[in-house]
Amino acid sequence: MTRWSDDPARRGGAAVVIPLSKTKLVFLVAGALGFVGLAAVLWLIGGTGSGIEAVMIRGLAIATAAFFGLCGWFGARKLCDPAPGLILDHEGIVDNSSMISVGRIRWHESTGIRFTTFSGQRFLTIDVEDPGRFQRRGGWLRRKVNEANVWLVGSSINISANSLRVSFEELRGQVSECYRIYGRGG
Repeated sequence: MTRWSDDPARRGGAAVVIPLSKTKLVFLVAGALGFVGLAAVLWLIGGTGSGIEAVMIRGLAIATAAFFGLCGWFGARKLCDPAPGLILDHEGIVDNSSMISVGRIRWHESTGIRFTTFSGQRFLTIDVEDPGRFQRRGGWLRRKVNEANVWLVGSSINISANSLRVSFEELRGQVSECYRIYGRGG
């Protein structure tokens, strides 16, 4: 559920505040724990064999545990985060929706918004004047993921509705409307 927040301290008036979906995050954490458990079973299976098969099974177990452990950690962290997942206001978008969120993206920095699909996942993709500035934010892992996003969809700023308390269609409508009013689309 999105809400318009009338904060008189903001020059532009109302903002769209989209909270994180605690339900979706609980499912993320539960699913991640399930896959970490599966990784433990794979590790045990790999320990009963020998040779290259055992090494491959144990390698898969490590990769699975690392990836889904990271997903579970992110979900648990976001469950405790009181900040909204996304804020749309007269200045731009504040993204706090994912592990690789870029923070504030000002409307004047964006050259366009588009909606992309990758591996069946739909994203709000924001193109900016200086993509390198956003691509370089964060630590090593975040920079590598941002580089991969640029290679895959042409921008390091990709927002999913997966952790937000809105559908993708509502996200699309809200962002399109704000971009039309405040951004270069207006």
